[in-house]
Amino acid sequence: MTRQLKPCGTNAAWVRHKRNGEPVDEACAQAHREVDAHINKARDRAIVRLAKLPELADDFAALVTKQGNHRRRYHKARCALAKLHPQQYRRLLQDEIAHLDDEDQPAGPRKPARLAEPTPTARATAPGDWATRGACKGRGSVMDPPPDSPHLAATIAVAKGICRGCPVTEKCRGWILSLPKGADPGGVLGGMTEDERTTERRAAAYRRSRAGARS
Repeated sequence: MTRQLKPCGTNAAWVRHKRNGEPVDEACAQAHREVDAHINKARDRAIVRLAKLPELADDFAALVTKQGNHRRRYHKARCALAKLHPQQYRRLLQDEIAHLDDEDQPAGPRKPARLAEPTPTARATAPGDWATRGACKGRGSVMDPPPDSPHLAATIAVAKGICRGCPVTEKCRGWILSLPKGADPGGVLGGMTEDERTTERRAAAYRRSRAGARS
């Protein structure tokens, strides 16, 4: 089966022209410039978020002190931090690229704000009989803590502990990640918080977009 090539006017076509030593038309060049600007914006955002991670604060402070306070040196310090912690940086970069992709899409209906009281658990609506074997069954207040709870971090840790000992965690995670972000009921599901699931969905979208760009 012959693979269909991306048309001119796309970044994939620009890559193909360069790889084959062909002249690049203006439409392809413009598409590449837009993608490049998109990636650079995501890089800047990812580095800023990386510098704010509490566990990396000491490394960042040491780098800034060493490099000085000049703006250019400050930027070099942030880039050095990305090299020190490549896995965290890669995860944040994927998240920011997917987030910018979302921003480029036409605005749709917004997800309603989470209520302060515990949200109902989603296991009852999960497909298959595996949901009835979940270790979280009957523990809605633990698995779906209110976002303004003063003990939110501790409650999430307890909920994740329940997931680690659950016999159907993998099936639960696969099911919840298959849902679009707008259908995510919140709470801890599949051993992940809602924010962690959003990050994973964006990373998956990023991987799909990269695979498409190479075709």
